[in-house]
Amino acid sequence: MDPITAVLVAAIAAGAVEVGKSAVAATYNRVKEIIKRKFGKTELLEAIENLEKRPESKGRQETVKEEIEMAKADKDPEIIKEIENLQEVIQQIPNVQEKLARYNLTIENSKVGSIGDNVTIKGGIHIS
Repeated sequence: MDPITAVLVAAIAAGAVEVGKSAVAATYNRVKEIIKRKFGKTELLEAIENLEKRPESKGRQETVKEEIEMAKADKDPEIIKEIENLQEVIQQIPNVQEKLARYNLTIENSKVGSIGDNVTIKGGIHIS
């Protein structure tokens, strides 16, 4: 899974789409607003909204990954910075590992880490 999709899945699992879920929701919504501002209401935004409905779906995760790559959102410094901010916010949640235990995330060659049990990161980033 690419780093942007991984953080989006982690944010959704941590409650980002639940109204009033503090800093996670606010930061997650900033990511979506940046994507909307830069790319418009495109297939990328639609893929993210579909992922919100079933974040555990490998197919939906793969679709988000493909749309991120097609839009080159993974190369955009503003999006990358806000994704990193979102990851930091998620890591501040008490017991976040337990909340994300059902997600098995593998990220390769990434500058953004991952959260959850059974996480494999190849490329030098490790989060404990």
